Amino acid sequence: MEVMFLAFDVVNNGVNSVWGIAGVGKSSVARTVYYNQMLDSAGPKTSLFDSSSDTLFEAFGWVDVAPSCQFNLTEFAWHLLLDLCSDDPQAKEIAAVSMVEEGCQVPIRECCKILQEIRCLVVIDGLHSTQDWDLIKATFLSKPIKSTIVVITIEEKVAMHCVENDKSRVTNIRRLEADVALSLLEKIASEDKGLTSEEMALLRTIIVPKCGGLPKVISVVGEGFRSRRWWWDYLSYNFMGTLETEPELRPLFSWMKSYFDDCSDSLKPCIFYLSIFSAEKNIRRQRLLWRWIAEGYCRDTSDGRTCEDNWENFVSELVSLSIVQESTSNNKVFYQINGFFHEYIISRPMEDNLVFALEGHCSLNSTRGGQHLTIRSSWDRRDRIVYESIDFSRLRSLTVFGEWESFFICSSKNVNRMRLLRVLDLEDAQGVTNQDLEQIAKLLTRLKFLSLRGCTEVTSLPSSMGGLRQLQTLDIRHTSIATFPPVITKLQKLRYIRAGTTEVWDCEDLLPAADGEDRASSSSSATPAEGNNRPRTLVSSFLSKFIRRGDGPAAAGVTFPADIGNLSVLHTLGVVKVSHAQCGSKAIFQELKKLTQLRKLGVSGVNKGNIKELCCAISGHVHLKSLSVELDKDYGNMDDINQLVWIRIGQLGFRRKLKLDMTIAKPEEFPNPSHQDADADTIFFIHHLRIRPIQGGDLHIGRSWRDTQVVEIQCSSVLLHIKFDDLGLFEWRVGLLKVHFSGGSQSSLHISGLSNLDNLNELWLKGHTDAHRQYMQQQIDHMELRRPDQKRPVLKFFLS
Repeated sequence: MEVMFLAFDVVNNGVNSVWGIAGVGKSSVARTVYYNQMLDSAGPKTSLFDSSSDTLFEAFGWVDVAPSCQFNLTEFAWHLLLDLCSDDPQAKEIAAVSMVEEGCQVPIRECCKILQEIRCLVVIDGLHSTQDWDLIKATFLSKPIKSTIVVITIEEKVAMHCVENDKSRVTNIRRLEADVALSLLEKIASEDKGLTSEEMALLRTIIVPKCGGLPKVISVVGEGFRSRRWWWDYLSYNFMGTLETEPELRPLFSWMKSYFDDCSDSLKPCIFYLSIFSAEKNIRRQRLLWRWIAEGYCRDTSDGRTCEDNWENFVSELVSLSIVQESTSNNKVFYQINGFFHEYIISRPMEDNLVFALEGHCSLNSTRGGQHLTIRSSWDRRDRIVYESIDFSRLRSLTVFGEWESFFICSSKNVNRMRLLRVLDLEDAQGVTNQDLEQIAKLLTRLKFLSLRGCTEVTSLPSSMGGLRQLQTLDIRHTSIATFPPVITKLQKLRYIRAGTTEVWDCEDLLPAADGEDRASSSSSATPAEGNNRPRTLVSSFLSKFIRRGDGPAAAGVTFPADIGNLSVLHTLGVVKVSHAQCGSKAIFQELKKLTQLRKLGVSGVNKGNIKELCCAISGHVHLKSLSVELDKDYGNMDDINQLVWIRIGQLGFRRKLKLDMTIAKPEEFPNPSHQDADADTIFFIHHLRIRPIQGGDLHIGRSWRDTQVVEIQCSSVLLHIKFDDLGLFEWRVGLLKVHFSGGSQSSLHISGLSNLDNLNELWLKGHTDAHRQYMQQQIDHMELRRPDQKRPVLKFFLS
């Protein structure tokens, strides 16, 4: 795919750039394009300046820039000139003579002439400095050129600088996906003779993840296996140590060490911190952000930058260096640490690495200790004696994966030794109870970050929570907690509160595509296009027609106490239940009105009796970037609202997201105002639309919803027919379509107008049968592609 994309780019004159971590295959991809273009341009020419040919390029030049040497412009020009003249011996001889007679300006002058007068393809491999590029640009590109230049670099910022931040001219060569990496390693290691099932299992589960998808690493490891098969036993349990000690593999280790040593001192602690998580683990953006803020890795600075801004800089640098890979799933951002980097980090001595882990078979070790403890799910025995032998005196964070044990906190030997703990992350841990939480709140009074996300056995927050006066982040999403106690309002430093439940499309539940269904491969990652800035978003008038009744799912919100508005520094709040039955009055909206620092808000239970109050409560929230609204299931038709209610959330020009969740009795009741009912400025800008029809019928999604980026449909009926309008000169902006067959095999779906979704990148299925899968694949295969660059959407399957 990268080769095709780059080949398309080189057709245009100007500068293109290719970036990615060393060893990922940037030069190989570029060289493939380079040689393909050279073959296409092959033919008889009388001289370098013979322009009679109809080929795309008339001359070719490839220059390697040595990373360890100071950039020398004259030497660079000389190498480029010799390569450009390689097919013209006479021109090469003239250049050499002129160099002797006239001096070092000759190669520079001749290169400028060639680039300006003939069509050249030039590759600059290994550029590592924006200053070097500025010198090249000022020297060779001060006048218009006919040539195409491709710059290869390991840093994103250099790649972007070379093309003046034009992302359309940048190609990021990313690591190989697991299945491709496995196939490559198998081919190299076996020399096409095949491997045993035991060897393949070792490759798939242990060796491939440790290689980090880097072709350079895979090639060296695979070639070594051919001559020394016993290596793999060592690599499986001491990967980086084997690279460090074996002469044939040591260059690989030296390259990794040099790459890491070149990172700034301010960035290295952040890299070590990532080893808390397993390699290739999807780390939610918000999880990493608020952990780092609690740990003090990023703070507000005197130059006006917030801790969030500084965090973004750190993560951007990690992504730029390919240490971390950014991906998007369900419109949420995730990060993964590269497996090869992970192996290097965990192999470093404890004086460098402040993270220590309990995993596998751990024995007593009096030296075990550090600032960050991670308990892996693979720590099979959960041995209390081993745990209590640890030095907790410097412990700042505790992260638990898998099974939770009460003695992790409540042991008499640990009580006094964990008082400095700032972060307790129990996301998706099993076995956490209300009693455990009560002890946590009593004993760990200095906590700044507490995540119980996914701890389904927790049903309430204890009154002892009021003692966590330093708490900044409280995540109880996907627990069984339905009400916040009044003591929560004492936690004046809270900035992030997430609660409630919703349907989860977890990327870790992604199923492999069926055999032979390459088009449905999950190896692609697509991000729906960002929304346009709108001065305001129309919510009512048509919201008045939404229905939530019958046997639809329970509201996702949680009841908050009075005086929640006292938590004046809240950044994120949700999901707040605002229905009359739960709140008893409209006081909750007065409290929401006080929270002027909100960036993200989620509410449920919105109905005809409170929609105006909601709009009024948030109308002055100029920082609000994301709003999620779930309509109350207990209210019927709301057609009696006549006036328009506006939510003004675009006053400062920031990008805004509005998520709307509705259950409708009949598909025909889905609101589709005619074009005469709303002018162009009031077309719905709904970022994420979730529709839950209770009965079967025709669900028509018309032009007023064309700006929606994610459409999610729950199909529980016997037959549901979904139709997307043909918009003519307009385009649908839907990038992701999700269909949940909640009725299983009883659900039947028909889609028309799928070809009208010009920007559809992915189609997700959940609760599907083989028949559903086959039908959707047929729909994708028969889509009419309306643009030359349009691609068929990727079909993905998820566990129910």
